Amino acid sequence: MVTSIQEPTEPRFWRDDTLPFIEARSILNGRKVSYARHAHETFSIGVVGAGHCTYANGKTLERIGAGSVVVMNPGDAHACNPIDDGQWSYRMLYVDVPWLVDIQRDLGISGNDQLRPFSTTVTTQARLYDGLNRLYDTLLDPQAEHLQKHDATVAFMVEVQQALSPAQDLPRHGHRGLMRAADFIRDNYARSLKLDEICSAANLSASYLIRSFKNEYGMTPHAYLINCRIEFCRAQLRRGRPIAEVAVAAGFADQAHLQRSFKKAVAATPGQYQG
Repeated sequence: MVTSIQEPTEPRFWRDDTLPFIEARSILNGRKVSYARHAHETFSIGVVGAGHCTYANGKTLERIGAGSVVVMNPGDAHACNPIDDGQWSYRMLYVDVPWLVDIQRDLGISGNDQLRPFSTTVTTQARLYDGLNRLYDTLLDPQAEHLQKHDATVAFMVEVQQALSPAQDLPRHGHRGLMRAADFIRDNYARSLKLDEICSAANLSASYLIRSFKNEYGMTPHAYLINCRIEFCRAQLRRGRPIAEVAVAAGFADQAHLQRSFKKAVAATPGQYQG
């Protein structure tokens, strides 16, 4: 089943059960679109089609415009927001990491099950900009066959590897205590957590955790917790699970709480995302 949202001023999502490793999103008029910093479990790449916006990724903050291609590795805390309430448009692709790792392995880039990340966060390479737009149009073309869409997706992601040259070194290991804190949050996001619990699991003081966690992950421990819940909700909503049921399963107080948090991170309501 393919789901989408047709209103030009609202976010439009595309998914296809026969191509479960990729999801697409676009908006034609993003004047009122606002994101809080968030991260995805997927590899994300997108293009700005018109207008200008501020693009934050990690410690990088810059103004970008039409023709820009943005790149987010899994876990990168990022946000794009319009400048001075100006109109802008964009298209995004979200690619499952295991599927992308298989491509990197076939190309000799990755020798194991770990994704080779990209050091590039933004580029204006025309071949990537044009290639993403062609793939997006193919994915949303109701007349395009499954094989055509699958072929086009593989070809573009191979192009991404060649154009951006993934780093040959795997990501550095972060502070072990902070990694334990992040692992504890990911394993327990569906319940209400206390700071003392996280500190105990990580063997860190509260002051060190609060001071250093954001520097390592781009979000506070609480924001990281909410992001974990949102990523869970995205996966469940794609499967058609009822919104109210998803909200409770994720650890939100109720559907209204999910609605507020989801809108801040995804710039769409759970209903719009589910389609």
